[in-house]
Amino acid sequence: MKYTKGEWYIEEYPEHFDIRSLDYGFDADVAHVFKRKGCEANAHLIAAAPDMYEALKYAFSILTGGRQVGLSDWGIKMQKALAKAEGRDV
Repeated sequence: MKYTKGEWYIEEYPEHFDIRSLDYGFDADVAHVFKRKGCEANAHLIAAAPDMYEALKYAFSILTGGRQVGLSDWGIKMQKALAKAEGRDV
């Protein structure tokens, strides 16, 4: 899966939050979140997305041991979340 690598972080401005990444030594724009009610939480969730994706992918591989049959409810939820992040159907 290709996405902007590097540590994602937030820069705050008067009217918005920028989610940025140091990708190959360059600052890269990832997303802009306008300041509205609840949007700071959205900015933090977006900034954490690569870390959560990698952690979920690892946990899913441990849970399933490479098998895709007989998944528990949690396994199915994990599989759906990974598929959504990767832009594919389950």
